[in-house]
Amino acid sequence: VDLARLPATRDVRARAGGEALRPSPRARTQTLKKLMQAARLDLGDLARLPLVFSGKRLLAAGDRWIDASISANDKSLRRARLVWKKK
Repeated sequence: VDLARLPATRDVRARAGGEALRPSPRARTQTLKKLMQAARLDLGDLARLPLVFSGKRLLAAGDRWIDASISANDKSLRRARLVWKKK
């Protein structure tokens, strides 16, 4: 995550349905359901995945997908990594 592009206000919420993000700068916006299916992951895990929002915009789905708008690159001066641990 590029900390300079990370919004000051963030919330962690559960899935409500229909959430989408752009997983890379050249990718189209995709729903989490489609991303899960493409990765061949169990859709049941989607309900347990913490979602990071800024207002209505989805920034990250756990530590699995980060929206391209906040993704770090080689020019990012301050970077961080999201880590999600199941309990």
